[in-house]
Amino acid sequence: MKLLSVVFLILAAASVPTDPRIDPVIRNTQTAIEEAYQEEVDRAMKFAPEGKSIYQLRGDAQMRAQELFKKAAELYDIPEYEISGLRWDLRDDRAGAATQCVDGPPYVISMNEILFLRNYDEMIKQTIVHEVAHIVTCLRHPELGRSAEYLPHGSEWQAIIQDLGGLPDQFHNMDTRPLVLYHLRVDVILLTYIVENE
Repeated sequence: MKLLSVVFLILAAASVPTDPRIDPVIRNTQTAIEEAYQEEVDRAMKFAPEGKSIYQLRGDAQMRAQELFKKAAELYDIPEYEISGLRWDLRDDRAGAATQCVDGPPYVISMNEILFLRNYDEMIKQTIVHEVAHIVTCLRHPELGRSAEYLPHGSEWQAIIQDLGGLPDQFHNMDTRPLVLYHLRVDVILLTYIVENE
């Protein structure tokens, strides 16, 4: 329970003024967490296609998503829908996530950068089409956002992902051990914070 309190404190620290004596400790903790994440991204870059920067690789993902939206516009009676950009903010074991129909627009795709770099081909071929299919499902079937029976991986989504050239798999089977390592490091950072600030 104490760990959850610390996590909340750190997440809230950026937007809520705190005691000036605590600010540097929170900033140092946030910095340590970001450094741990960056180290894991650097390790993951060793698995990514050679000769491309992380920005070029992200651009590949963005272009793939745009191509899929264009294809969806040609297949269905929906306007061509272009996302403004993919977010690279997932840090759990999901490869990607899209705004659900019940949440309504704007629709957003979030990606797991560590899994993307370690599994570039699979993420380009399957994960992005999986998430685009979620958004296209919402655009094609807006009534789903109001339905209590809506299933994110239901028949509507399955038909769309297949039309877009993907497999209707709900989950990936990528190695998530690097994410477990990152989260263990975060736990150590947070526990150190607790011990040092008792």
